[in-house]
Amino acid sequence: MKGSIQFNAPAAGRLLAFLAAILAVLTALPYSAAFAQNEALEEIVVTVRKRSETLQEVPLSVVAFSSLDIEQQKISNLDDLARLTPGFTMDDGFGYVDARPAIRGQSNIRGASQPTLGVLVDGIDMPYRAGLNTETLDIERIEVVKGPQSAMFGRGVLSGAINYVTRRPATDSTNGYVEIEGATDGLYEGRARVNLPLSEQFAVAFSARYSDADGFYKNNLTDEGTVGGHEFSTVVASALWEPSANFNAYLRISYSDEFREQPQRHIVRSNTQTGARASQVWFIGEVEADPDLITHNCDHCVGLDRQFTWTSLDLQWDTGFGTVSSVTGITNTEMHNDQDSDFEGISPDIPAGPPFFNNLRQIIIRDIDTISQELRFTSQDDRSFRWLVGGYFYNQENNEMGQSRLGIYPNEIARTPFVSQSDEIESTALFGQASYDLTDQFTVSAEYRWSREELSSNGTRDGQPFPLDETFENSLPRLTADYEFSDDVMLYASVAKGSKPGGFNTALGAGVGTLPLELIAYKEEKAWSYEAGMKSTWQDGRLTVNAAVFFVDWTNIQIDDQFIHPDGTSLGFTSNAGEAEVKGFEVSVEASPTQSVDVSLGYSNNPARVFDAQDSRAARAGIVTTGESHLPFSSDHSLTAAIRIHGAAGGGWNWYAQVDGRYDSTQYASTANLAETGSRFFANLRAAVENENWSVQGYVDNLLDSDDPVSIQPFVNTRNFARQFLVTVPNPLQAGVRVRRNF
Repeated sequence: MKGSIQFNAPAAGRLLAFLAAILAVLTALPYSAAFAQNEALEEIVVTVRKRSETLQEVPLSVVAFSSLDIEQQKISNLDDLARLTPGFTMDDGFGYVDARPAIRGQSNIRGASQPTLGVLVDGIDMPYRAGLNTETLDIERIEVVKGPQSAMFGRGVLSGAINYVTRRPATDSTNGYVEIEGATDGLYEGRARVNLPLSEQFAVAFSARYSDADGFYKNNLTDEGTVGGHEFSTVVASALWEPSANFNAYLRISYSDEFREQPQRHIVRSNTQTGARASQVWFIGEVEADPDLITHNCDHCVGLDRQFTWTSLDLQWDTGFGTVSSVTGITNTEMHNDQDSDFEGISPDIPAGPPFFNNLRQIIIRDIDTISQELRFTSQDDRSFRWLVGGYFYNQENNEMGQSRLGIYPNEIARTPFVSQSDEIESTALFGQASYDLTDQFTVSAEYRWSREELSSNGTRDGQPFPLDETFENSLPRLTADYEFSDDVMLYASVAKGSKPGGFNTALGAGVGTLPLELIAYKEEKAWSYEAGMKSTWQDGRLTVNAAVFFVDWTNIQIDDQFIHPDGTSLGFTSNAGEAEVKGFEVSVEASPTQSVDVSLGYSNNPARVFDAQDSRAARAGIVTTGESHLPFSSDHSLTAAIRIHGAAGGGWNWYAQVDGRYDSTQYASTANLAETGSRFFANLRAAVENENWSVQGYVDNLLDSDDPVSIQPFVNTRNFARQFLVTVPNPLQAGVRVRRNF
């Protein structure tokens, strides 16, 4: 039934067994007696409001990971982050450069448009067309901020923001590490870092990473090579200069070279005929992920080859009255994406036929340059009235060209000419924030951002130059009130407006030349978010319980639409649907019930519903989708749980063992709400022994060897224009060992 919540019995059973095991361990522990001897939980400082505050002080829903969390959990990308963060989902869409992260169910339906959340490194925006799910290195802290953060972070943070805070050099000592890792399915990885103080005021640091992995699965058509494999290399150089207690300068330069094979996906054939035409078919029900169905005609394609260069300069000057901050970012992405785009392997023995001669291969070569500059002045923190003001400038230039190749390599039948296109985004903004302590317990805050964004695109239409221009101007406020009942309990409430940029249907391969002029531009999305929450600390800092309820009123949603050409062919494009809303709540618990046990539980309920968004392809198949629909690519329920047991092993050695799991309820592939993943559950195990200098960790990812589908994507079959679906197959159980030497 459309919009209903359905549970996959195997996944739900594994979840219940996992939670029962955690409960059994906890009930067997002498909770009260041991609790009194335990140390308080780690207090994490975050900078999500551009000033330093502890996680329990900031009146926002934030999930933060420390450097120790990142190291022990091996958080290297958005997929790793998603398995540990309830309410945050990650979908790779049609490929690795089509990342679709989302928070609180506010998913991105159309891959050609910007995701609903922003990904930032040290507050510098990462361009989504470069592929947000890049590999990271030398990260000190990760902040996952839920709810619209447009007033502070700017463009494209409608549902929230993820901010990576990098590790700075230190002037106090020479230190570093070397780490090697090996795992099943041909994974080999090495990491290293060295921190070098050159004086009491100046230090540099260098780090590097190399990772190589065979794919977990093979191409079942040719039995040649693998799918899903990768080869990564990253280097980082940074410098910190602190000539006085009032001034510091931090420069960071990083370069990464990433190669990825064809993704591990396969087609799910339609199982329902809704009309006489070949295109009037659909799949109804839960899909299954089957590695034996993975086929493609791209053993000799490039895959994804991406080079990413990032330079940032952070200057901080404490004037005594306040702090002047300057953050400059310059990035470049060079990308060559070459993949099988009909998403299936076709034997060369099958006679060639229209329209795509048994195979469609698409190539996109993209070069993206960005520059950003933020200046702000922040008052001192020890005043009852605190404020900051700032300005922001951002420019992005995208130059790309694309080509389609028809037929099967090496005997391709035809190649389309390379089509070139350039786009530019220029954004300027003024922003400010003020907080006032009305009493020792009651504080009110106001944030505001005015922004202006100019978009331009230069492509071709019917062989002629076709320039496009559009301007968006926004006023984005946020109001917050928080009340401290005690030093350990705070209540807060907020209302905020967020936006997601609009754009043009000019992505290469979209066929803009056949779209009517009135369909080429699409509007920006807007959302008002209302939230009330509690942050509380108990048992002398050994237990935290945080909770929030929220309502999101969302308009102009950018969805996947279809234009039917007079000759009967169809063309996908981005359009704006009507309204959507999310009414939900979330709760997180962190506890140390004994001196040797840590437990965390997180639950997010975010039922996202879109109203009267007719799926045009479903309509063509005779299926009506108006009314209330479950928003695609979002789960109503997500739950994370982890238990960690640790202790002393003697001789200066310590040990720990941790098992963690994540459950997500079903996700639909489109607003038709007919094809769905079913619920899924994955668990992981880590155990280690370590001392001051050494760490040896063993791990098992996908501990239960779950084959629950990772995601489902709708697409149009290029031979008969029928609606079909792509399923991403999960990585199987993988066991590995990591050895680290600190110095």
